[in-house]
Amino acid sequence: MVAALLFALQPLAALAQTESPLAVTAVDEGAVRAQMAALLDTRVAQLMADMDVADKVGQLFVINFAGADTGFESDIAPLIHGYRIGGVVISPRYGNFDNGNRTDTPGLVAGLTNRLQALAYGKLLDPDEAIPPADEVDSLVDNLPDLADVSQEAGRAPVDIPLFVGVEQIGDSIDNTYLRRKFTTLPTQMALGATWNPDLAYQVGAIVGRELHNVGVNLLLGPNLDMLTLPRPDSVGKLGVDMYGGNPYWVSEMGEAYINGVHVGGRGQVLTVARHFPGQGDVDRLPSDEVATIQTNLDELRATALAPFQRVTTPTGDGQMPIGATDALMPSNMRYSAIQGTGPQRLPPLSLSPDLNTFLQQEGFADWRSDGLLMINALGLPAMRRHFTTESGEFPVHVVASNALLVGNDLIYLGRLSDDGVWDDERVIIEKTITFFQERYAADPDFADAVDQALARILRAKLEMFTPPDQLRRDAIEILAGNNPTGAVLTTALSVDELLTLPQVAATAPLIDLGAALVTAEQQAIFDPASPEAVNAAATVRQVARAAITALHPDISAPAETLPTAPVEGEKILIFTDSRLQRECSTCIAQVAVSPDDLSDIILRLYGPEATGQITPDQIATRSFSELTELLDGQPDPAATATETPADSTPAATTTPTSPGVTPEPETLPGGAAEDTVNAPTEEISGSILDQEIAEADWIIFNMLDVDPVRYPSSDAVKRFLRERGAELEGKQVIVLALSAPYFLDATEISNLSAYLGVYAKSQPFLENAVRVLFRSYPPTGAPPVSVAGTRFADLSERLQADPLRTLPIDIFAGETRLSANAAGSGPPAVVDAGSSIRVQVGPIADRNNHMVPDGTIVEFQVIYEGAELALNVQPAETRSGFAVREIPLARPGSVRIVATSGEATSQPPRLVTVVDGADGEATPTAAAPITPTVALTTATALTTASTSPDAAASADPNVRETPRPVNPATLFVAIFTLLITLSMLLIVQVRILPRTMLVHNLLWAVIIGLGAYIIFGVGLLPGGSWLYDQLDVWSAALVTFLGMIAPILWLQLRALRD
Repeated sequence: MVAALLFALQPLAALAQTESPLAVTAVDEGAVRAQMAALLDTRVAQLMADMDVADKVGQLFVINFAGADTGFESDIAPLIHGYRIGGVVISPRYGNFDNGNRTDTPGLVAGLTNRLQALAYGKLLDPDEAIPPADEVDSLVDNLPDLADVSQEAGRAPVDIPLFVGVEQIGDSIDNTYLRRKFTTLPTQMALGATWNPDLAYQVGAIVGRELHNVGVNLLLGPNLDMLTLPRPDSVGKLGVDMYGGNPYWVSEMGEAYINGVHVGGRGQVLTVARHFPGQGDVDRLPSDEVATIQTNLDELRATALAPFQRVTTPTGDGQMPIGATDALMPSNMRYSAIQGTGPQRLPPLSLSPDLNTFLQQEGFADWRSDGLLMINALGLPAMRRHFTTESGEFPVHVVASNALLVGNDLIYLGRLSDDGVWDDERVIIEKTITFFQERYAADPDFADAVDQALARILRAKLEMFTPPDQLRRDAIEILAGNNPTGAVLTTALSVDELLTLPQVAATAPLIDLGAALVTAEQQAIFDPASPEAVNAAATVRQVARAAITALHPDISAPAETLPTAPVEGEKILIFTDSRLQRECSTCIAQVAVSPDDLSDIILRLYGPEATGQITPDQIATRSFSELTELLDGQPDPAATATETPADSTPAATTTPTSPGVTPEPETLPGGAAEDTVNAPTEEISGSILDQEIAEADWIIFNMLDVDPVRYPSSDAVKRFLRERGAELEGKQVIVLALSAPYFLDATEISNLSAYLGVYAKSQPFLENAVRVLFRSYPPTGAPPVSVAGTRFADLSERLQADPLRTLPIDIFAGETRLSANAAGSGPPAVVDAGSSIRVQVGPIADRNNHMVPDGTIVEFQVIYEGAELALNVQPAETRSGFAVREIPLARPGSVRIVATSGEATSQPPRLVTVVDGADGEATPTAAAPITPTVALTTATALTTASTSPDAAASADPNVRETPRPVNPATLFVAIFTLLITLSMLLIVQVRILPRTMLVHNLLWAVIIGLGAYIIFGVGLLPGGSWLYDQLDVWSAALVTFLGMIAPILWLQLRALRD
């Protein structure tokens, strides 16, 4: 909802052409914003005045419903028209639409959302006319039949308020990505986290916002802002792929950028619901199954899990919410000992605890909460059902829902309410719950007040969302500019009561026209694969896939470690795939998560006979995890003879049966043998054949998802194979592609692999990039956003510290002038007056993953007066955007050494500053030349040449570093060793050619010039010496000495020839 208001807050000059009594520039900008807010409050008050109890209560509820029928005899029509529900969540699980092959899912969804919006206005929209052209919307709306007339049922006309229409669209998984067919294939949140690039998160968010907006969806249940600090290699660990990572700064960066993108792509008409406040990433059991307790103290909670939620709810300096602020929060269904305390009593989840609102107020969410929404998760989740079911077996939904309202939730999600998946039972529960609210509203003033407060926030969000971007601003300017009772230009906004006296505000016309909530035919064009939007979206996802892919093992940063060379013609490749089956609804045909042939098809397309010719089809064999599991179990695979077709080539079954059913979770086929779909030959594959394929294979590649043996009995096939048959792998290239979270293998298992790649998603763009990395087309550049045991990424916090292999860049400023503060022995020191201050700036600072260190990284300063060895007490500084800055007063004359450190990284050698007494003459700071970067740093935004002022320092390059002094005992040893070797070579070559006197003469000149070259190199006077040392380290001394010795020999030889 913040986004719509911000879109309206355009520069005043942009509205100079609008009609208003006075010039726009005559009105104060702060007054305009205040007047816009007052106008919204006024319109909320107008709507509430026209609403009866049913209207008010209904707006609080968001429901699921079965099927896609919206006719007057449908189940959803009376819930919207009669019970006045305020929102729906649509999904294939309830048969609202499907993602089957050759299905126009965008068209189905757009038509459905338009028909649902028409119901909210008491109209019936024919499915054949559900998506009108833009120029026919007004006439269509004017001629729609009234639902009351068609149904011949008398009733009060509804207040014209559009519905919230919500979906889950997290990415990659069938569980939480509802819109797939013809929609952009989205990366997982962990894949975005592995890019360490908020700009890519923004672009993906914009894709999601644009596509949702163009099918009429205006409520995104996401993103997840949970933080995973303790990855779990069990079934709970699968949740990690739906998180951005394990560092609060980076999760905040990615989450804010994604929400920003959703708002921009959705044109301010797609609201986000950030989940699961205040963070449940480190749960020890599945949150959907059980209400667990998170044992984290309050300080730790504030420093870690809470930080991303604070980022997306914090106003800017002028009190406005940024466009990256979330519109709603979904409280967690976990218990938090730090918030709720502990005791013998059975505590409710935080989402239903009175402590929720108190915690929001105490932790600085009050400004956001004045307009921000709270939406409780589906009340029918197994965890909630298990927690609140009474001893008699009753699940009192109406009581739980009323408690949800009273503790502060605004939107109450009545979803998954039937324990046996029967929609008719759910519908009855929904109707009873809403009726209970209506009765309690009339009988309980406190309850009515809670309803009214939640209603006001909901209506404000809908008004902001559907008001044309510039209309609210134009109205506010006209009122302030003289169209008010005083007739004067106002610098203070009119109040709600004053606004209601104005004729233009008190108008009775609908505040939100139905046409504003409808999707047009033109908006469907973006789903054409050839459209610019679809082409750009696909390119963005490919960019994410390439930036994310990670070499977890071996450690390719080590000189001796590399990925295996690419497969070549003649080498046998055996591919095993976790091709588990899933259903998105109870009547849908099972869909394969990853087809066994997906990877082989990509290999042949990119490197096969019709491409580079490296691989032929007969080199590749493909098998499923279930076949491997049957082999390990020592029994034939009964599923190997069954052929099932992948979902992409299988039409989906109808999802609207006569008696609609509800699938609480996407189903899998019962039994371990039937869990995989295999493109198998018609004859039975015996264990001996698979044994032979394993024995003959030069390459064995595993496409691995999460490990969950309870739901997917073959998901642990890789772990079993490495444990039971690891001895057979000698001489083979064994590769694991982690298509989900990368932490399901332990250190021993990883050590048996030739390569372990973090891919983070199983869609085609990610599989293709994994193949390109295997064939060495380009190197993997990503890094996991979580800790991965058994790899160089085992400790995320260590990876995000300053890289000790890089010298910390350090600049010193006097005022705005950058000083030539040279390292000791490399030039004259900077000179400043005693009593003045210098500003020491360190950065950009790169972490061990070659990205900016997180904000808040500590940088310490050592400032010491030489001779007196007097150390100044300088407080550490925290980084911001990769830089740390500290002002240091220098009160006494002397020579000052300055060194900055961050963890194990240092700015050594010391920078020197000479402080002179002002009485001896005024010191003139010497401006240093601009720093020119030589190496690029992988960061979220491009880093350019370093600025000469600290205010512009964020554009500097982190690889610009002072070269350490190039002489030390090691270089001296290398120089003497080189001198002796060179002397021996010269003696061997020339002893039989030259007279002894001339030989000694030549060798002495070689020694003199060689040692002289080394001395010149050591004191820093050799041109290019610093660069040479940076490239060759101590061996640069060998090169300098050798060339110094050879030069006089050549000169003497040439002179002898001339003579």
